[in-house]
Amino acid sequence: MSTLFQTTRGAARGLHVDKLLTYLLKDRGSPNTFAHSVLWSGVPVEKLSDLIARIDNDTSITMHEADIGDDGLLDRVSFNVRSPLSYNLQAFGLEALIPNVTKDTADEIFDFAARQGQYVYDRLRLRLEYAAINQTLRNAALMTFNTTVPAAQQWSNRTSPDANPLDDLLTWTRFVREESNRPIHKIYLTSPVWQELQQHPTTIGRMDVTTFRAVTPKLVEEFLHVEPGTIYIDEYGIYKAPGLSGLGSKRYFGGPDVLILTGGGPSRSDNSFGHMYFMGGSDSEPIVSLRYPEFRTPRFAEVVQVSAFVHFLVEEPTAAFVAFNAVNPALARFRGMLSS
Repeated sequence: MSTLFQTTRGAARGLHVDKLLTYLLKDRGSPNTFAHSVLWSGVPVEKLSDLIARIDNDTSITMHEADIGDDGLLDRVSFNVRSPLSYNLQAFGLEALIPNVTKDTADEIFDFAARQGQYVYDRLRLRLEYAAINQTLRNAALMTFNTTVPAAQQWSNRTSPDANPLDDLLTWTRFVREESNRPIHKIYLTSPVWQELQQHPTTIGRMDVTTFRAVTPKLVEEFLHVEPGTIYIDEYGIYKAPGLSGLGSKRYFGGPDVLILTGGGPSRSDNSFGHMYFMGGSDSEPIVSLRYPEFRTPRFAEVVQVSAFVHFLVEEPTAAFVAFNAVNPALARFRGMLSS
């Protein structure tokens, strides 16, 4: 077979020059969706900083005797105002250069100008995802209503009698409802964490599923009495850790944690855990993309600039709950992708 191949190739020598295929390009690409635009409700603003008014929640459900005294007078009550919160937008930005010479000479398969523009846009989306999830939602100093799940209770522990994912979710969602007086907006967890819930023996026994019927988000949502679509399983929210490469360099933004969040757009009766304040862009993505000419490059070029002025602000920490290390991130089956 090898001799035949060599003979055939030898006969064709000089009749073909290898070149790039025009219909196939290897490219991992970026995540299709980003969780920060789903977990956070956006608030468009016109200033880099401003104040947010608040009513005192500690007195909002205070019960008064309301008895009429002997003098026939009624006690007078009033709501209390708390000190306002403040947002302060942080600037994020990146640029990409599109030299005219490169654009005009690059092979068509690369679609250079369009790909370069999309590349810089997606890199900024990754950065915002990290700011929203890793630096805010998984930050114990900001999300103060939290617990660190002990080893015996972790969902990856399939032999411990203390591990019960469904009981945990029932408890954590109840905590948030009790403290916020609001419905659950999203239950966020990464795909590996969901799979541990899905495969845990107590889950399978509780849901009465068989080999041919899997535990689904719909079943769990009905069990928890939350709206369809509340469970957000982050399957593609992955980034490469700076300074690392190859296998072992990738991480899930959500790590081994579970987030229980309230949510809602801006209103005068809001008690959600927080909002995404932004200037420019849109609720779904607060990024502004601009293009301007670059004359210092030979034959000139175009610069694609993307920027976002945003603040992921936690306003009511008790209107959300974080379970840190719902699974053990050190287990070999997670390949380090749930590590910080």
